[in-house]
Amino acid sequence: MKKFNLDDVKENSKIVDINEVCFNPWNPKVKRSKEYEKVKESVRVNGLSMPIVVREINDDNYKYQVLDGEQRLTAALDLGFDKIWIVDLGEISDEEAKSKTIWMEMAVPFDQEQLGKLLVELVDKVELPYTDNEIQVISGVELETDDISDDDFEDEYNNTLKSFSVHVLPENKDFLKDEFKKLNDDLSISDNTIIMTAIKNLEDTIEHHGTEMIQKYIDEEKEKEINFE
Repeated sequence: MKKFNLDDVKENSKIVDINEVCFNPWNPKVKRSKEYEKVKESVRVNGLSMPIVVREINDDNYKYQVLDGEQRLTAALDLGFDKIWIVDLGEISDEEAKSKTIWMEMAVPFDQEQLGKLLVELVDKVELPYTDNEIQVISGVELETDDISDDDFEDEYNNTLKSFSVHVLPENKDFLKDEFKKLNDDLSISDNTIIMTAIKNLEDTIEHHGTEMIQKYIDEEKEKEINFE
């Protein structure tokens, strides 16, 4: 397998039309994962700080195929980029292309303690690809942050329900919303899991306690003057 050195990178680094680059069908990385949103935010804030590594292909629609940087290319497409920065490895075999994808995808994870210190140092100074809650979990340091506003939470709640096509009966709204709020603080679970778990908790409550339990909950919330509207 040909070694690609620094001189090759310099010589074959260029800006091309983003529509000339296609994805490969063998990349084992999970597509549009939770981590992808961080990649997309990084590209939005910083642009492409690293080139997309490609090979040349014989195709009627594309000139290049991605070997490394699929998520960065996806982010650039989602963000409406017209041009993209690539390093072209030339015409290489399928076997070599697949091998390079595997080698390039291997990454060294952050030391969580050192990462936490950096995040706490930078949190109020620059834009970071982590939420305040994530920074607190990683660093173990409680940040002085404003709680999410009722309007922000309402938007997030409604958008999540809409994205999963969930319809909530009016009489179940407050109970389900409270379950959603509790689960939403857990950074380790996805929106899909939050919705499914909240609905399951609602169904279990109705099954074991009947609708009276839901009404009791609503009455208690009214007494506490909690308004989710």
